Amino acid sequence: SKFFIVEADRTFTGRPKNLTFAENAHRFAAFADMIVYSVFHERTLEPGESPFVNEAAQRGHMNDLLRGHMVEVEEDPLVIFSDVDEIPSAHTIKLLQACNAPNPIHLQMREYLYSFEWPAGEGSWRAQVHRLGRDGSGYNHGQVAEWKLADSGWHCSFCFRYLHEFADKMSGK
Repeated sequence: SKFFIVEADRTFTGRPKNLTFAENAHRFAAFADMIVYSVFHERTLEPGESPFVNEAAQRGHMNDLLRGHMVEVEEDPLVIFSDVDEIPSAHTIKLLQACNAPNPIHLQMREYLYSFEWPAGEGSWRAQVHRLGRDGSGYNHGQVAEWKLADSGWHCSFCFRYLHEFADKMSGK
């Protein structure tokens, strides 16, 4: 198994951003041979241009990174595409590894807002799993299939340990 991590070097406001994984890579030294790390260099947006332009480009960067490693595998890999706050459960991953599930399939997660103390429903479906073939399909953050695997994990939006972390998020730091 490989873990692909892409960090952006700027926030959506164009300000430089800490590369959190890079600064803490030593914590994952035991797994270094399993991690593929890359920095995505965001471009400066034109006035009025949507920050989602860079977000879409970052997802394209991730797709290219994955495809660059496809030559290393014989079987099409099972790839989980999700944001860091979308956490699939272990039983979901084991199930998808063991069965011939629809491809792609969305992971319908229990959704929380601000904390795992405040459930917000079960409408989160953005996380998705693909048997990433050589057919050119890749990740986008929209709905790509009608299939959804219920109760497949947790999505906690704006969940931070400290209030200042929430304030940093809202100010684009």
